[in-house]
Amino acid sequence: MLGPVHRQQLRERQDDDALTPVPVDGFGGPGKPHAVEVGVGYSTVCARTDDRRVLCWGRGELGIGDSGLATAPAPRALPFFDDILVDELAVGCDGSCARSGSSVYCWGGNEQGALGDGTFENRFTPIEVSLP
Repeated sequence: MLGPVHRQQLRERQDDDALTPVPVDGFGGPGKPHAVEVGVGYSTVCARTDDRRVLCWGRGELGIGDSGLATAPAPRALPFFDDILVDELAVGCDGSCARSGSSVYCWGGNEQGALGDGTFENRFTPIEVSLP
């Protein structure tokens, strides 16, 4: 990844802006997952891996179960998806969503009702969205 360091989005122990690409700790190589899709929000980054799991890092509503603004300077798996294989991933300014088959799960900031759960409550772990 490259760009300004904003709330630990680039990688663990990265203190300076990156003007050239830097690897994200925890991806690639033997025994490590490979990212096949990456989404970048205001202060959160999430990746879908080749084994269809979701990892997130940065600062914000990461979906890792922490209430409030969690900080994860390195990729952390979302335990919610331990038994759910993710087909697509979308990361927005404050919220994120993942699709598994015909089911959609969302988490994060929900002040404008963007998570689609019929509320304005922030969600610190993914919730299944009821589609019409």
